[in-house]
Amino acid sequence: MLIMNLKNLGVCACLVCFMLVGANSCTKYDAYNQYMNGKDLVYTGKADSVRTFPGRNRVLMQWLITADPNVKSAHVYWNGGADSVVVPIKRTVGVDTIRTMISNLPEGNLNFQIITFDGNSNHSVKVNHQASVYGNTYEEALLNRLVKRAEKVESDVLISWYAPDQSALATEVTYFSAEGQTEKVLVPPDEMFTTLANYKSGSQFSMRTLYKPEPYSIDTFYSTSQVKSVIADVTSIYLKNPGFSFISSELNPGGRFGNLKDWVTNDAVKNQGGFGGFDNIPGYGTLSLEYWGTPPISNGKIYQTVNLPPGKYTFSATVQNIDFEISSSYLTAAIGNSLPDVAYFQSGLGYAKFTDNSLNGKDIGFSFTINNETEVSLGVISTMNSGTQSLRLKGFKLVFEPL
Repeated sequence: MLIMNLKNLGVCACLVCFMLVGANSCTKYDAYNQYMNGKDLVYTGKADSVRTFPGRNRVLMQWLITADPNVKSAHVYWNGGADSVVVPIKRTVGVDTIRTMISNLPEGNLNFQIITFDGNSNHSVKVNHQASVYGNTYEEALLNRLVKRAEKVESDVLISWYAPDQSALATEVTYFSAEGQTEKVLVPPDEMFTTLANYKSGSQFSMRTLYKPEPYSIDTFYSTSQVKSVIADVTSIYLKNPGFSFISSELNPGGRFGNLKDWVTNDAVKNQGGFGGFDNIPGYGTLSLEYWGTPPISNGKIYQTVNLPPGKYTFSATVQNIDFEISSSYLTAAIGNSLPDVAYFQSGLGYAKFTDNSLNGKDIGFSFTINNETEVSLGVISTMNSGTQSLRLKGFKLVFEPL
């Protein structure tokens, strides 16, 4: 505690004054001493080592009281002194750490002043401290971690991520289990693949990324929640006998060609003595169209008709082999219970063209979007009427992404 003993100082001053210029020269000091009412001027111990821990429209302030045992309270001022709080202090032996939470603060940089008081209203010198306060403006600028792909894999969903912002703490993913329970997964920033176990088919998940504006922030802030769609392989849900060893409903007497089970196959395709659409020459069942010493195929069609919910779809086929060049064969989809003729292949929801053996062993496909539940036909159309041509497919795949 700093004490200026003005009485003793005054005596010395008056003696000097009297000796030098006479007693009347001390009248200014006498007036000041009368104003102080004969009391000593006392300063309490000030706040030491001030720190602030920022939060959401609030700060946690901390400082030390290191020496003065008589400190009873502290007043913290901000907003140019218009706002303040009083912090009671109960001193112990030694150094005390004082903490106080100040809430309902505006976002931005604020200047605080701390003044301590003892029980006699003596106060310390003012201690200034600047702190940052965070709120909606900071939070609204936060970025979500980017998803590369979210795909249904059997009963789970596998998310692959791009690297997050360097200041991100984690990403929270919320989804529904197959039983309809809400599940949450906290993804650390160094995790590049996340599995959402037992995921409810056809549902979406939400995500938000967590941040702290400063390492010692007392609050966590979140990016705006985003709803994400899952890319799901729905082939087995909507297509029967989709391939990768197609099944025949019946075979021709030679046992090679046959008719496909569960697929609509028009008569133009059945140019193998009333059979067609199925071929087991690779050693397993393929979807087949062939013009090779047989009647030509004109507007041959192999398809299934299904009711699809709204969403984005990708329909693809894996080519077993194409012999020679085929000029008028397409993978396609169309609204309704049939496929268009070859001449109108562009009138459907989408198409991909079969060409030559450069596609052997490869996938070809296209995407389309429907906004309402819709009856859709999916399959192959073909005209083969010149030279020698054949097309064999291993199987189909239908992938769904909710809108």
